[in-house]
Amino acid sequence: MSDPLAVIARNKLICTGVTLSYEAPIDPYPRPGTEATFDALVNQYYKLLREGIRTDVAFLRSVENSPCVASFDNTVYQLRTAKAHNDNPRAKAFYAAWHRDRSWEAAAEAFLGESS
Repeated sequence: MSDPLAVIARNKLICTGVTLSYEAPIDPYPRPGTEATFDALVNQYYKLLREGIRTDVAFLRSVENSPCVASFDNTVYQLRTAKAHNDNPRAKAFYAAWHRDRSWEAAAEAFLGESS
């Protein structure tokens, strides 16, 4: 899988001749070991993709619908939505399935693995 942020950055450069400007999230080590720190990691990516560079992401996904970008965007959305809203049973089920049979460290590793 390719890095979704690299795919978006490449698309912006190709389409506009301008680089994508963003502050890359910190790759935590050791991995988050609690639900709260896992949620904070997800929230960091949510803020980047869905707030910080959302117009770039939306435009560039329309140019090239990369499966890795779409998958990671969905994962970020579902995991964050499950914790931020009580009225989304689909997101709640996604979150439960994501960390079922995984430690919080393994859940974070899987999440970060989807982002690269």
